[in-house]
Amino acid sequence: VFKGDRKYPAFTAGVLEAISLYLFLFGNGSHFTLILSMVLFGIAIGVLISFLGGLMAIDLVPRKASGAALGIVGVASYAAAGLQNVVTGLLLDNNTVEVVNKLGETVTKHDFTYVSWFWLGAAVISFLLPMLNWRRKQQENKRLRSDQHKRRVAKIWSLFLFLDTCQDRNNVRMIAMTLEYL
Repeated sequence: VFKGDRKYPAFTAGVLEAISLYLFLFGNGSHFTLILSMVLFGIAIGVLISFLGGLMAIDLVPRKASGAALGIVGVASYAAAGLQNVVTGLLLDNNTVEVVNKLGETVTKHDFTYVSWFWLGAAVISFLLPMLNWRRKQQENKRLRSDQHKRRVAKIWSLFLFLDTCQDRNNVRMIAMTLEYL
């Protein structure tokens, strides 16, 4: 369906993740909505982890550097998760409300409004940010195809020059050698 192009399924999974996160955080809170959002989120995260954590990292670097690319993606994932935990903690600590419960006890409640918007914003940014790289990758592929075409044309011209310098054009051995050259 996608013809080996991984950006479209990754984008689709990112949109699905943001939608499921929105349903979970801002939905009506029914059991069906919560279960549906968790199932969709699990599918989307599974796709994103396999694409971003492995396949796309390997696509962006030469084959010999694929191990290093996977390591860097792993370290960056842990660093981002740590940063997200710190920001979430700060947002929760700064948005608390003290209320009195039915027993007359003062209880601290956390307001998840800002944290929810932070999480949803991060999810949206995570599928919009790679779109900036799409055009560059297309231009790079176009340049590579152009370079391959130039090499083919150079080979054909050198073949013509080789055939032109051959005195005996009917020599089967020379023709066989030229065909092997291609």
